[in-house]
Amino acid sequence: MITSMIYRGNAVGIIIERDNLEYPTHIEWLNPDDVFVEDVLSQLIGRGSFSDPIWYWRGVEIPTADIVHIPWFPMPYRVWGMSPMAAFATSVATGLAAQQYSYDWFKSGGVPTGTFTNSEMEVSQTDANVIKGRLVQAIRSHEPIVYGKDWTYNPVSVKPQEAQFIQTMQLTATQIASVYGVDPKDVGGDTGSAGTIKYANEEQHDLKFLRFTIMPWLAPLEEALSKLLPRGQYVKFNVDALSRPDSATRFANYQIARNIGLQNLDEQRALEDWAPIPGGGGQDYTPLPLAEAAVTPASQTPDPNANEPDTDEPGT
Repeated sequence: MITSMIYRGNAVGIIIERDNLEYPTHIEWLNPDDVFVEDVLSQLIGRGSFSDPIWYWRGVEIPTADIVHIPWFPMPYRVWGMSPMAAFATSVATGLAAQQYSYDWFKSGGVPTGTFTNSEMEVSQTDANVIKGRLVQAIRSHEPIVYGKDWTYNPVSVKPQEAQFIQTMQLTATQIASVYGVDPKDVGGDTGSAGTIKYANEEQHDLKFLRFTIMPWLAPLEEALSKLLPRGQYVKFNVDALSRPDSATRFANYQIARNIGLQNLDEQRALEDWAPIPGGGGQDYTPLPLAEAAVTPASQTPDPNANEPDTDEPGT
């Protein structure tokens, strides 16, 4: 599902099993390349429009009620969405053109590799071809060049930085990173002024990755899958594993949650993949201060009649 949205901009599934209330229980995800949707036969209404599309899988029409479709970048009056790369095609095309240009440059020789001159005599074209062949052969074999009187060889080199190949590649990688919301440094891009930002620890870095990279993909999935469930039920991904803090921070959070009654012990043990407390002893949600007050021994409770005289004593 995620792969289809990333590469094709559309996740398409077919419902193959339902429960007795006709809610889906099994969805088979399809290859978007095998799916075609007719959504432009009419502008606004009618069969084949964006409001009533016709779905085909390998040329066979599939009922719309059996299709689960999650677009990534939907266009106005269209059902079929665009992928992140399709929406950013211009920048990607620039990067591909730069790669092809650099390949052609070094393959075909954008400039001569060097010059071999002689100021003492005039060299005919036939002699020049022989001399050039010997020179090229010596260069390719990495052998010393032996030449006669007044010959001078000057190699010609062009730095990739001067041709701006490396800068162009970094720019493309940075743009691709911005499309998917990832750190440009992770894909060989250039962070620019943002490169001076230092994370205090890995937890903050993971939290940023979760918030700006993962959640934009999870949110539309949660919404689409929740629509397939009965009213009152919803789908929510558990992302705590992606932002799991260190042990000290994690157990400090558990203690706070238990003190205020937000979690019971069994729930916290489940987060650590531990078994529940036997006998149901970990099911209590009572905040710990209230629980401690409820079990305070009676002997520790002040007696309001402790200082009153005993009326049963003789002579009172």
